[in-house]
Amino acid sequence: MIELLSPLIILVIGIALLLFSSDKTVNLSSDFAKDIGISPFLVGIVVLAAGTSLPEIANSIISSYSGHGEINVGDTFGSCLSQITLVLGILALVGGKQITGGRKDIMLLGGGALLAGMLAVLTVEKGEINQLDAILLILAYSILLFITQKYSVKDYVMHMPRPDIQSALQVGMILVAIGGVLAGSWMIISSILTISEVLEIPSFLLSFFAIALGTSLPELGVGLAAVRTGRFELILGNIMGSNIADATISMALGPLLFPNVFDAGIATVSGVYMLIASFIVIGLFAWKRRITRKMGLLFIFLYLLSLLLLPAFA
Repeated sequence: MIELLSPLIILVIGIALLLFSSDKTVNLSSDFAKDIGISPFLVGIVVLAAGTSLPEIANSIISSYSGHGEINVGDTFGSCLSQITLVLGILALVGGKQITGGRKDIMLLGGGALLAGMLAVLTVEKGEINQLDAILLILAYSILLFITQKYSVKDYVMHMPRPDIQSALQVGMILVAIGGVLAGSWMIISSILTISEVLEIPSFLLSFFAIALGTSLPELGVGLAAVRTGRFELILGNIMGSNIADATISMALGPLLFPNVFDAGIATVSGVYMLIASFIVIGLFAWKRRITRKMGLLFIFLYLLSLLLLPAFA
């Protein structure tokens, strides 16, 4: 067990660095966007939705570069599952019946998340993600983002940016923060590969459960902040928007640069389970138009059930 101590320490440090750097990147980007005159609407849509998915994006690029496509896919599907079940379930237990949403918005954003998940599952069925697949997923993200925002938020204005020396310094700080994200991702992936070898556990499962839980912490943090401040409407957009981003652009950016090859069997099974769980969560949310504590417990159970079922297919 001594040989596990070093990679475990590196894993913890990597996750901490990843989350800290991701948070700094989101905050710096938000401040920069406001300073140069970009509307609050675009800040919320681009920075919050894609910003909380930055850990998954970084892991996609680093794992693809290192030739471990199974970590990219595992983190993607694991993050989508943990966010829509475990994270939403925890927020339901904390926020109670105050987590509500209009049926139209729930079905619009939830439908987008389901469609993105379906595209991701269809993509991984052949056991590889090439550059054409990546381009199609990125295009799908752009289309889904346009549709969901067009029919849920209207009347926004973007001012022309006014760059100056201060703006250049802000960009430099953002690049440093992004460097921290990439360094944290590299540490996480390296430690996961070592742990999987020592324990003889498939790296896909470790990425699906261990890495995905870590990279889902930004969504949990945003959700808890929304509960504390009473801005419950942010929870729906953050969770569903992150799932749309993770299943498309997050999974695609790595293979766009470095095409992936992986085991299609466990990838497809885990993706299908994620879709089934997502359908149950979105269906109940749309039906009740609120998430009760009992529903939250059900969502958490759906996540825990995956711990029992998915390892059998590895």
